[in-house]
Amino acid sequence: MTVPDSSDLRLLASAGTACLAQADAPQQTLVRVHSAAAPSTAPASADERALLTMVRSQTRHKIWGECALGLLNMGVHVADHVRALGMLLAHVREQGAPVYAHATLARGAVESVAWLWWLLADGERFEARFGRGIAFLIEDAGLAAKAADQVPGTAYLPPPGAQEQARQQALLARLDDARIERIMDRPGTRVKMIRVVRSGAGYSTSVKVSTLIPQAFPSMPALYDLISGVAHARQWGLMDHVSVSGGGRIASWRADPVAVSHSALICLQAAQRAGRLFADYRGHPQHLTVQQMQQRHDGFDRQMVRFGRSAGYFEHIRPVDGLLTNR
Repeated sequence: MTVPDSSDLRLLASAGTACLAQADAPQQTLVRVHSAAAPSTAPASADERALLTMVRSQTRHKIWGECALGLLNMGVHVADHVRALGMLLAHVREQGAPVYAHATLARGAVESVAWLWWLLADGERFEARFGRGIAFLIEDAGLAAKAADQVPGTAYLPPPGAQEQARQQALLARLDDARIERIMDRPGTRVKMIRVVRSGAGYSTSVKVSTLIPQAFPSMPALYDLISGVAHARQWGLMDHVSVSGGGRIASWRADPVAVSHSALICLQAAQRAGRLFADYRGHPQHLTVQQMQQRHDGFDRQMVRFGRSAGYFEHIRPVDGLLTNR
């Protein structure tokens, strides 16, 4: 870590404060929108009605509960990464700023939000949410079993592979009981697709989060590639922060306040998007906490622009209507 200059410190300290406040907001939103009755027009209400009309309704209701728990896990995952960045930056004056780790935290938050966007499927019928949720459960169980198979046993603990395989088979048995159609790959060893309605749409078990992020964050092109370049230690993602001198004999690394602040801005947006997705699903899109999260994001965005102006970053950039003209 490196200790930034005074003006950089103010920006990064503000980023840390905003991230810590934003990290608490998704939980507050979840508690409040779930405590309030969902309007009859809300997707959550429509989903409950749809479940009641389906074959094996009670069994499917339990499976939908498993899908919902996964969604809540993702919401916590977003908040946890935002809070971690906030905690890093809360001590920036004493301990300095991270050179690279901020991008890894932003990436974790962005991935979970992209999954939430995909699984909550705003504007789609319940069949899509249910199908995508079940496909995700199947893929997740398969990956867990595959990972467990690689862990050997010890004198004190048996290898975990058999336990995870049993969990995977138990999930598939529940799906069979609920009359969820499984479509196998050509070798017949892996579920490649499922259907929740006879002759209905198929839902793939091989959706990649890298393909979801550009759709979930259309206003931020190349977002996943840029933060992944840092997270995966690609040289093109790391070289901007190193300075070589002394004829190539001395190298030093320095945190870029703009890059760190950009990761904070991404985290602020990710938390806001997560809260908004849950609020929309429960039929409360204009909930106060959602508005507060948006205001927090917009406020730090404006602060970054002011910092850029004072640092001379925009001297050769013409203002774009709606982007820099009013900040």
